Amino acid sequence: MTDEQFERWEDAAIRMAKHCYPNATEARRKRILEEVKEYFHWRHCQKDWPQIRDWDGNKDDYYLCDQVQEFFDDHYHYIRLKDCYGGKFWSQIVCCIQVAFGMAVEPSLGGVIGFTAGDIRRMWNGNIPDWIKADWKDENENDINFDAMPDETGLWL
Repeated sequence: MTDEQFERWEDAAIRMAKHCYPNATEARRKRILEEVKEYFHWRHCQKDWPQIRDWDGNKDDYYLCDQVQEFFDDHYHYIRLKDCYGGKFWSQIVCCIQVAFGMAVEPSLGGVIGFTAGDIRRMWNGNIPDWIKADWKDENENDINFDAMPDETGLWL
């Protein structure tokens, strides 16, 4: 990852934490933002972003997805009623980081659903950078003009 990609990743993740959970309480949005900022403070101290190639692993032993999970391990727990692991708060934090990575650096093989074109527009108050608007495709790999998407268009990020 280049320095420019790292800066875009951090900026997009913070914007997502601020703007993409409008139905969450103010206290929850504040906590999400604090956790995302804390992650990037730690990441700045690591200074290892030139080694990072993709979310799911560099075809070696450097797995960003695992590092993010370990960083937020305190928020990752067993949910007895659903018989699964994770948690809504954990998911919100990790989605901000993963989606931002996919937009700024390299799309993930897994991707994240649940966000819309309107969420992306809110992140930049309608002034979306060209690097975000570039290269959108439909299910048949045809180019799509991001500006023409209605706000409610669901995205696979």
